[in-house]
Amino acid sequence: MLISWDPDAELTAYKQFRRLIWARAMTVAADGRIQIRRYWSPEGREPLRYRRDEEYIEGFLDHYERAVRSCLRSTRTITAQLSGGRDSGSVVTLAAPILAGQGRDLTAFTSVPYFSPDGAGKSRLGNEWDLAQATATMAAPTSGMLH
Repeated sequence: MLISWDPDAELTAYKQFRRLIWARAMTVAADGRIQIRRYWSPEGREPLRYRRDEEYIEGFLDHYERAVRSCLRSTRTITAQLSGGRDSGSVVTLAAPILAGQGRDLTAFTSVPYFSPDGAGKSRLGNEWDLAQATATMAAPTSGMLH
């Protein structure tokens, strides 16, 4: 999608469905009117300049953890869709210990198709159980807080 559908970033694979692109918020009024506004832009921001490479890592992890923490502000059960990839895996790896520190669990769901969608073997795309389970074990090795 990121490469082949450019320049229309709102395009989806479904008729009459459009994506809400990054840094936008959408409000739907009771009468059905839709308003989309941009809430952030990278333009005009000064690049970060640190002395040591480690400071970039520390700064990124600080921002990333704060972003994950801000998404956990609920009194209800927190769940995640955990694939075998790095995006959801990194979010879950940060979220599980935060919730464990609050005495709360994180339930993660993953894709394990009953039938292979393309007839491919277990090691092909579709069944993400093995990598998702490895991530869950790493994220909460002894607490058992990630189910």
